[in-house]
Amino acid sequence: FYRGVDASRENDPRLVALGHSYGSTTTGVALQESTGVDAAVVFGSPGLATSTVEDLRVPDGQVYALEARRDGVADLGRFG
Repeated sequence: FYRGVDASRENDPRLVALGHSYGSTTTGVALQESTGVDAAVVFGSPGLATSTVEDLRVPDGQVYALEARRDGVADLGRFG
């Protein structure tokens, strides 16, 4: 999907991936491939299917995680 969006534009778009809850895990799996994504935001995330953000093929400093205080699902990724 991301590759298709990236390829369908004549000019290089700023492509941002958003992943919520377990969709952020799917996003993490996808971003371990070449997708053309320029930034990623995950929230309520149980994890990205990797133990290091460097595995994601997103430019350095362009992965953001949002978490609510006492978010049990997000804590799974941190402690599990």
